[in-house]
Amino acid sequence: MLGKQHVSISLLAVLPFVIPFLFVQGELFPYSLIFLLAVFAGSMIPDADCGGNSILHYKVGFLDWIMKHIIMKLMVALFNNKKVKRRIELEVNYAHRGILHSPIGVFITSFLLTLLVFLIILLLQILTFGAFLLLTALFLGLFIGQILHLM
Repeated sequence: MLGKQHVSISLLAVLPFVIPFLFVQGELFPYSLIFLLAVFAGSMIPDADCGGNSILHYKVGFLDWIMKHIIMKLMVALFNNKKVKRRIELEVNYAHRGILHSPIGVFITSFLLTLLVFLIILLLQILTFGAFLLLTALFLGLFIGQILHLM
């Protein structure tokens, strides 16, 4: 399946649930927009391991760079067991449809990307209740987008 098909199917799957929040005047609009953008990005993230052939590489280059140079290396570093670590390292570096195409990989990448945004928010010292809602919308969007990619 091509990246544009992953994106369109994922967005069409969540849009009926998000549309009411997009047209309500109030505080939920920005979080709904963040959620949709995260679903968009999440629907492409599992293909970050397929080299320069993915839509993620061509259309969202900064996210592709973050996935390859930060998130995938953190995934390898998370495991202490040498046997498991070696297996994860092989899947992260060489296998398309490896750990990024598994539920645990989806959870870990969603968590790490959200954690990265959280650290940026901490550095900018804009930690408010709205920031926590933003992080929740971001995590859920990334997670749901990646799960829909796997389906």
